Amino acid sequence: MTTLTPPAAPALPAIDPSATINDLVTAYPALMPVLASRGLDLCCGGPLTLREAAERHDLDLDALVAALIDALIRT
Repeated sequence: MTTLTPPAAPALPAIDPSATINDLVTAYPALMPVLASRGLDLCCGGPLTLREAAERHDLDLDALVAALIDALIRT
């Protein structure tokens, strides 16, 4: 009897909170609308890490990372 193994689930994209906004958008342009909808842009927030930007804008970092991962999965 042959045993079938289901295909492995695709790995979730990694979003590193210590990466800068500029680096994240350069690597994943699809993140820009999610960031912009939360008041984060490349002009003033670009050189900040995702963690720093979340703190400055009083955003929940875990929720922000989840939204960014969701955006990457949908692209």
